[in-house]
Amino acid sequence: MRRAHGFTLIETAIAVFILVVAILAALGLEATSLKNSAKARTLQEAAAASDRVFQELRSASDLGAHCADVDGSEMDGLAVTCRATPCVYDAGTLTCDAGVADPQLYEVAVVVRDGEKELVSARSYIRPTLPLGGGEDDGE
Repeated sequence: MRRAHGFTLIETAIAVFILVVAILAALGLEATSLKNSAKARTLQEAAAASDRVFQELRSASDLGAHCADVDGSEMDGLAVTCRATPCVYDAGTLTCDAGVADPQLYEVAVVVRDGEKELVSARSYIRPTLPLGGGEDDGE
């Protein structure tokens, strides 16, 4: 009795099943990869928006007013909030309060959101820039 060469129907069905499972797993990994890539791109845009705000504030002549202008704005489709609290440093103590009249620096908080989801929250202290030629001692 000779054995027939080739695959039986059951062997073929098992091979097709294994192939389908492998293809579905690969498609699932691709979908997850695309979703994570989109999240990473959004976080990168949020970090860049926050960095832009801080760069603009470092060169602004009126830091408090510029922060108020940025507050509630939109950058790259993301909502940006900015709060600048004036601060004074006296006798080893830093006091930040809206009532500080002649601030030596500002405590700045920038938050970038995508809808209701907070993506980036950053805080820094920034010294106000002096007007060009407006130093306290002109050397004369």
